[in-house]
Amino acid sequence: MSDQFYLQDSRGDVGDRLSFWATKGCGYTTNLDGTELFTKESAEWHYKGRETDVPWPKEYIDARSETACDMQYVCLDDEGAAQLGDECLVQRKGSYNGNDLVWVSVTSGYTTNVDLAQVMTASEAKACCAANPNHAAWAKPYIDARVRRVVTRRHINLKEALRGTGIEIIKPKRPRKDRINCHGCGRFLYEDAIYSDCPHCGADNRP
Repeated sequence: MSDQFYLQDSRGDVGDRLSFWATKGCGYTTNLDGTELFTKESAEWHYKGRETDVPWPKEYIDARSETACDMQYVCLDDEGAAQLGDECLVQRKGSYNGNDLVWVSVTSGYTTNVDLAQVMTASEAKACCAANPNHAAWAKPYIDARVRRVVTRRHINLKEALRGTGIEIIKPKRPRKDRINCHGCGRFLYEDAIYSDCPHCGADNRP
């Protein structure tokens, strides 16, 4: 396994896509091709400093990635978007995974993985949309030019990914509740108790 790691910001996903440190410290991104790469030592150092910065081996993530298309970067009014030809994709309008478009799948149902979207001819795509007003047809070359690589949480396992790397998984600390003193009796109360009367003396501790 190569000595390259992605660093996840585990405080929140976008849909079910993992978010990683972006290149040059420019925030966070779900786009694996715009993600900062770290050595094992650097990734482990960040992880030990902040347990929410989770290291993932690049090879492990890349092997489980898929392609998706962010709705923010496409528009049916764009040149080429609706110029249907031999290769078309059909979107399920109003449905998203995070910001990603949902497509009619090669199997039954729908998918956000562009690689698993059903490829249709223009006539097939138009017929599909005519049968379901919640569908919209796009030219596949237009979408292909705007896809990005992402990884979904259901396809990965941190314990499996870090096996053999020497990096130990850090068990997240449970957040400690803040305590206050009751205005009436002075006893310690947890902060959420300020919105109810003190169970000991009945004093109102609301700010």
